[in-house]
Amino acid sequence: MAVLDKLQLIAPDYATLADVSDWIDLADAQVASGFCQRELAVAYLAAHSIAMSDRGATGGAGSVTALSEGDLSVTYGNAMGSTSNLSATTYGQEFERIKRACAQASGYIMRTF
Repeated sequence: MAVLDKLQLIAPDYATLADVSDWIDLADAQVASGFCQRELAVAYLAAHSIAMSDRGATGGAGSVTALSEGDLSVTYGNAMGSTSNLSATTYGQEFERIKRACAQASGYIMRTF
């Protein structure tokens, strides 16, 4: 299953964007060629990048912490305590989980800076 097919499963709205191949290419360049579950990791990283781009356009950062309906309101957390912005979306969190699982499976020790 190709990266775009995986992206279609995890983030169907993003898979149909006109520039989705650009997002996939950017994510692909950031995931090592020997990375286990590489295509899945690239799909989650691409979805995370798109989500963060969408939030940047609206001024949001971090995970959604509150929603309202009347006069629409969305409140984002600040993802404090994180060493990266990956914790800011569920896609990024899943990418991190895959990264940890791959590190454990390969015996690598992951360091967080």
